[in-house]
Amino acid sequence: MMIKRDLKLSTKKRFLLLFIILVCFMVPMFSYTATNRTSPQIRENNKKLAESIKALTSGETHLNEIADFEWDYLYSFPSGTSIEEMMRLSGVSSKDGMISPSSSDQVNLLFVRGDATVASICGETNNLKYDFDFGVMTSRYVRIGHGDNPLLSVEVSDGIVTLRLPEGYEEAYREIAEAE
Repeated sequence: MMIKRDLKLSTKKRFLLLFIILVCFMVPMFSYTATNRTSPQIRENNKKLAESIKALTSGETHLNEIADFEWDYLYSFPSGTSIEEMMRLSGVSSKDGMISPSSSDQVNLLFVRGDATVASICGETNNLKYDFDFGVMTSRYVRIGHGDNPLLSVEVSDGIVTLRLPEGYEEAYREIAEAE
C-alpha cells in the first residue's frame, strides 16, 4: 500500500510541475500578444513591401509595383504625429500596426484599405535600409491614392534605397487638409 501512495504523490508533483512550466511559458506569450499591435496580415504585407524595395536598383518604379497588396491610400506623416491624429486623418478605426514617429529621420507610412491598416512602415532610414522622399511635402501630411500609382525614381547609395517622386509630379499628392 505504501508504494501506491508514493506513486500518487509523484504523479501529483509531476502534474504540478507541468502546470507551473506551462504557466511560465503562457504568461509571456499572452503578454507579447497583448502588446504587439500588428496583425499577421500587416506583418506579411510589411515584409513583402520591404523585400520589394530592397530588391530595387537605380532607375524608376511605380508605387503599385512595390506595394503588391490591396490598398486604397498611402499616408505619410511627419515626426511627432500622434497615433490618434494618424487615425483621425486616415480614417483608420484601429491602432493595429501604428507607431508614432519620433524622429525627423524616420519613415512613417501607412497603407490603408477602407478603415483598416494593411501595411505600415515606421523606422529609422539606417535601420530600414530604405527611405521615401516626398520633397517639399515631407514636412506635411500626404495622401496618395492607389489609382495615382506615381512613378518613383530609385536611387541606391551606401546600401540605402531612396524612393522619390520626380519633380513636377505633385499631382499625385493629396494633402489631407485640402481633401477634408
